[in-house]
Amino acid sequence: MSSGLLLFQQAETLYHRGDENGAFEYYQKSIKKILKDENVTAKLPAIVPPDFPQELLGCVWRNFITAGLTLGVLAWDNHDRATAAKRYREAIDVANTYSPFTILPTGTIGWELYVHNDLLQAKSNLGTIVQNDTINAELVAQMGGKDQVPGRRDVVDLPVPQMRVDKTGATTLESSMAFATNACSSCGKRDPKLQHCSLCRTALYCNAECQKAHWPATMRSACCKPKAPEAFMRV
Repeated sequence: MSSGLLLFQQAETLYHRGDENGAFEYYQKSIKKILKDENVTAKLPAIVPPDFPQELLGCVWRNFITAGLTLGVLAWDNHDRATAAKRYREAIDVANTYSPFTILPTGTIGWELYVHNDLLQAKSNLGTIVQNDTINAELVAQMGGKDQVPGRRDVVDLPVPQMRVDKTGATTLESSMAFATNACSSCGKRDPKLQHCSLCRTALYCNAECQKAHWPATMRSACCKPKAPEAFMRV
């Protein structure tokens, strides 16, 4: 069975080959292996710069988040808004599990500062995508599609063409767009990773609270009863 270090080395090899998706998966495998079976304080078997994590887990964690952010940027450059939003969300969710990434202590330097700055950029990018989807969904409703709630990867014609600026500074006008998010069936909030109702597998919710608020009035005929929050399926 591969060790956490070996899985990390495989991830690094894939990343340097340009296979960010493969690297992303192996970083996850390495983190899970270390947390489950190994010493989480084990040091890297190599000399590293002073501003780099000394622990293997810290190093894998940092590179995993960075890979997620890179995948988000690459997907955005390829006009794949849905994948970009999903990768940003994944990186943000992982970073949020370690408080120094989100609430940076005064005077922090080194890798935690770098990840924190990347995290701020990811939140900004995801916020822009969600805001654009929310505005465009409202425009679609105003143009006569009141019963139409665009979902993730649904392509819709825009009432007003929008300008897109790519990384080179070139601009294009787009008359249609693919949505990157779904809307919560209860509160209407949009996000690239909502949870399916565990019974009907159709309705999408932010969390168990939204499901409980929505179910009595709307979903009773479709679902027998709401299940425990852990029965949700992430998408």
